[in-house]
Amino acid sequence: MTKVMVLTALILSLTGCQTAPDITCNNDGNRFWYEAGYNDATSGAIVKDNETLSEWSGRPEIDRHAYLAGYRAGQMELCHTDTLANWGSSGKPFPSGCDSVQDTEKLRKIWQSAIDQTHISAKS
Repeated sequence: MTKVMVLTALILSLTGCQTAPDITCNNDGNRFWYEAGYNDATSGAIVKDNETLSEWSGRPEIDRHAYLAGYRAGQMELCHTDTLANWGSSGKPFPSGCDSVQDTEKLRKIWQSAIDQTHISAKS
């Protein structure tokens, strides 16, 4: 009996150490919400709440975990110095999604510098 309990505890502890499956490889519902979050982040939008997502998608069930995973992936792509310099040069506003990342002040200064440079070039 004790061997069975020890073996069960061992199996449970080992399965708890497995990594979570890639959310984008799960079913289509997860992929939909992952891509929705990713697209929101890469377009500079803030995180949407469940009610807004439900109204936007026409789907009553929201996979919040997949949406936020996609949003974080999109933030990682968007909130970089080169990308934000390009946004500033294009005259785009500072993306709201980058307000919550580490080094926001540095990123905002780079973006602002690109905006300023664009205005100086336009006056010349």
